[in-house]
Parts: sequence; C-alpha cells; structure tokens
Amino acid sequence: MLNSRSAWSIVAILTFAKLLIIATFPLTGDEAYFIRWATQWEWGYYDHPPMVGWLIGVMQWVSDSHIFYRAFAVVTAFVVAWSIYAMARYYVDSTRARFAALLFLVSPVDVLMVLMTNDIALLFFVALGSWMWVAALHEARWGRYAFGAGLFLGLAFLSKYFAVFIVLAFVLHALVHRVPLWRVVVLVVVSATIGLENLYFNYTCCWNNILFNMVARTQESLSAWSGFSLFALFVLYYVTPWGAYWVWRSRGVGELGALRTLAWWVLGVLGLVLGAVSLSSSVGLHWFLVGLPALYLLFATIPAARMKLFFYTNAAFALLHAVVLATLALAPLHFFEGSKSYTEVALLKEHDAVCRALDSVIYPLFATAYTPASIYSYYCNRPLSTLFNTAKYGRQDDKWVDVRALEGQTIALFDWDASMEQRIEGVCQSVDTQPFPIAKAQGYIFTCHHFSYEKYKNLYLDTIRNAYYTPPAWLPKGECYFDDMYYLQGEMP
Repeated sequence: MLNSRSAWSIVAILTFAKLLIIATFPLTGDEAYFIRWATQWEWGYYDHPPMVGWLIGVMQWVSDSHIFYRAFAVVTAFVVAWSIYAMARYYVDSTRARFAALLFLVSPVDVLMVLMTNDIALLFFVALGSWMWVAALHEARWGRYAFGAGLFLGLAFLSKYFAVFIVLAFVLHALVHRVPLWRVVVLVVVSATIGLENLYFNYTCCWNNILFNMVARTQESLSAWSGFSLFALFVLYYVTPWGAYWVWRSRGVGELGALRTLAWWVLGVLGLVLGAVSLSSSVGLHWFLVGLPALYLLFATIPAARMKLFFYTNAAFALLHAVVLATLALAPLHFFEGSKSYTEVALLKEHDAVCRALDSVIYPLFATAYTPASIYSYYCNRPLSTLFNTAKYGRQDDKWVDVRALEGQTIALFDWDASMEQRIEGVCQSVDTQPFPIAKAQGYIFTCHHFSYEKYKNLYLDTIRNAYYTPPAWLPKGECYFDDMYYLQGEMP
C-alpha cells in the first residue's frame, strides 16, 4: 500500500522542480504569442477561442511576468488531482481515489504542463466540468451539478475545441446507460449556449478558428502509417507501458465496472477522433491533455498490490523529465554549440543583447514569423508585428496590421536567416542588410526602402487569402476583416 507521507514528499520535490523550470526555462514562442493576445482583448483570436488570452489578461492585473503566467499550470495540476479524487470517490474508496490523484501529480505530463500554455486553460475547465458531471450522475440534487458541468465544459470549449469530444463522450455514455434525459439536456444546452460566443466570433471574423483548426491544420502531407504510428506512440507515452499493463490486468475487477465504463467512453471517443485525424495529419503531444482526468480515473482500478510500484515508477519517469528540462534551462550557451538550433537558442538566451540591437532601429520594425515577433515584443517591451509570413500559424497580425498604411515607407525587419533578404527584395525599392553578432550566432536587420503595397499584395496577400481566408462552400458567408481591408475596400487608406 502507498505511504501517504512519502508520496506527498515526492510530490513536493516534483513541484519544486516544476517551479525551477518555470523560473529558468526560456520563454517559448507560443507563450509569448498568447501574451500578445492578452494585450488586446477580443471575442476570439486567429488560432483558437479566446480563453487563454482572457486568463492572461486577468493575470496581468497582478503581474506581467511570464513566470507568474506559468504558475497557473502548477495550480491547474492540483485542481486536476482534486477533481480526479472527487470523481473517483463516487466509485471507489478513499485509498484508491487518493492514489489516482497523487499518481497524476507525479506523472511525466504533469512536468511538461508548465510549458503547455494554451492547453492548461482547457485542462483546468475540463477537470472541473468532468467532476461536476460525475456529481450530476450521482447526486439527488443534480441540477446545480449538471449546470456547473455545462458551464465549465462550455468555458473549456472557449479554450480549445477538444472540449467538444468530452461533452460528446458524456452524452453518449448517458444515453447508452439510460441516465435521466434532463441531466443530458442541461449539460448540452448550457455548454452550447456558451459556445455560441465562438460561433459569433467566427461568423464576424473570417471563420478564423474553423479554417485554422479544420482546414489549414489538416492539409499536411503525412502518410497514414507515419501519422498513426505517432498517435500510438503518444498514447503509449501518456498511459506509460506499465500503466497499460496494469489497466489490462485489472479489467476483470467487476465492482469497478461503472468507473471503468465512464473512463473508457471518454478515452474511446477521444482516441477514435485523434486516431482518425492521425491517418492524414500529424497530431500534437498536447492534444491528449484533455483526456487526462479520465485516464487517471481509470488508474484507480488497478490492483491495490501494484499501486506503490506504479507510483514510484511514474515518479522516477517524471523526475527524469524534470532533470532534462532543468538541464536545458540552466545549461550554458556553449552546451548547444554545433547543434542546428544554436542560432535560435543563442538569440533566445541572449535576449537582452538582441533587444539592444533592435533598440537602435529608428524605422517601424517587424519580424518575419510569429515566434520572434512575440518573444521580442515581450522582452524588448516594444510592439513587434509580422510581415512576409505565409505560415499557417500565428496569423493574428493579419487583423492587427493594415499593410496598406506602409505604402512608400521605409521599414525594418528582424530575422536570424540571411536568406530573408531575397524575399524582401521583391517588395522594396532597395534593401540594406545589417548583421549583428550575438554569442557566436548572428541576427539580421533588413531595412526596406520604399515599401510597395501592390507588390506585397500580389506576392503575399493573395497567397495568404487563398490559403487561410477562403472558407469552404459549406460555411455561410460572414464578415471578414481581411477582405474588408484588401479586397472589398482595397483603395489606399
């Protein structure tokens, strides 16, 4: 049997390790991008629904440090653990429920969560919504719990679309197992009502979230074998080989059938969807976070005699993750010399030196991708938008930057790739390139004289429109800021 005092001691050690990683690991591009979202409150943003931007915006009232924002992941981990315990208590004794909760707090993915900004809000609300729904299935006064489940899962939907699959799994489970229909109705109506906010945003903003998540992200060229193999590898990583073995060994424990059935409905629906997607597109490791409450609820069913071994095996694996991440965060820069990513790492670790170089630029300054634009906007305390970017990710600047206003101006662009000059030349009358050395690496500032809006439109905006702002025929025609700026009222402002 698992000793609570030693278990909590290990949880404390891993929590300290996570706080160390939070404080020392360089700011990532996604984190910085979402921080930029929070500077302008909107009903939604290009890539995803707005919740992560809203949460960071609220947290900015207390502190504008990215370390403080990351701390929400630590809070979320304990919220998830508590929800696992609360759900499990409806099915098993306190010993099993406590084991499942503590097991999550020593899981490898719990360590990685401190760097998964956008999905933390999703997991936070899914955990609370799942607990509310399980309570609605068991409590006599079920109304408040069904409403709470709909509320939290609706907020999870405003974090990321994966919340839909959790609601779908709960509904299917309820219908098959003849849960009173009114509970299902309350869950669906409340969550769907909150989801209408995102429908309004999409209709009035070029169907941004729909096109990005359901069109642009699914157009990658990937063989079915490669995609499904990656999916299977991620599933095995989350479950762990020993977890899969012990779940299999516990399948015959009949008195735990109700718990197992609910967990498998959630994991089955999520697995079927992500498995199907993997046959044509790559799946991300973070996509599976939404299933964590159900997965660790399932772990409450393993044989009691194996709990201690499972816990310490998981803890050792998690500690290995923490050591690797802390090593990468604290390693001196020369540790990365010779690697393909050295230039990028050097410019990230030496961000103060980069900011000094950028501060010398007197012209309107842009970057050519959302990662450097977002990171140096944060570190240099200077708004830095993107131009000459045709990637499908991080396109919020399409809404925030009116390229027509740059006609005839001299502008500057920052990049760490010297070949960017060739892309810029087709739009500028002339280009000056100024390299600046940073710790055996080199960044570049390109000065574009007499920027041509018409050339940029022909070379870039037309491509961007065709790729990311042309909705399929099955979507009704709504409003689109991109067309309004460049194609319906395309005259110079």
